[in-house]
Amino acid sequence: MTNDNMSPIKKVTGTKLLQVVGMGLMIEGLICGQSLNSKLLQKASFVPKSNFVLDQLIEVAQHYQISMGIEWIGRPVPTVSASSKNRPTTVRSLVATILRPYPGYRLKVADGAVQIANQAFVDSPKNFLNIRISEFKVDKASMVGAVASLRLGIKMALHPDRYANGYNGGYGGYFPADVLNIPNITFSGRNLTVRQILNKSVAANGNALWVDVSTLQER
Repeated sequence: MTNDNMSPIKKVTGTKLLQVVGMGLMIEGLICGQSLNSKLLQKASFVPKSNFVLDQLIEVAQHYQISMGIEWIGRPVPTVSASSKNRPTTVRSLVATILRPYPGYRLKVADGAVQIANQAFVDSPKNFLNIRISEFKVDKASMVGAVASLRLGIKMALHPDRYANGYNGGYGGYFPADVLNIPNITFSGRNLTVRQILNKSVAANGNALWVDVSTLQER
């Protein structure tokens, strides 16, 4: 049974988070050591092969070993890559060039990751990435474990009455990408948004990125 009076954000469940992370974790065996800002300022010699903006951003993140979070509204359409005459000089300018055909989308460094979002919707109360988790903590967790903890945190934030008497922990599933199972994520915080937790998780893991593709109605 559904409740028609339920707020739009409460209609979002942990299932969507699984879809976001499932799409977003594109692994290329990233190498840690170089700071995020220095990666963005290095010379851009790479040209994405895809004509689709999300794939282009993912290619850039993989090539330059950048932890990234991407929020996208609607279905991306093909674009023409930058010509050699207007080749971006830095990785940051390369990302800006990719985003140029899409008004409102900006690059921002936040919580150790490059965040791509449409500024008109990023702070919307209907954006499930703005759900706040009262308390979140992971200690030597893998990416899989951190996501499972976040999924539980979302459910508890949206439906606290269901967890008034506690909950059964644990998670299952088969994840063949070994880098997602490396227990290298440790951080804690209060009143963090879903976005902040995802950013902190992929930054700590160093081998992942996340993507959220939503419709305007979901926002």
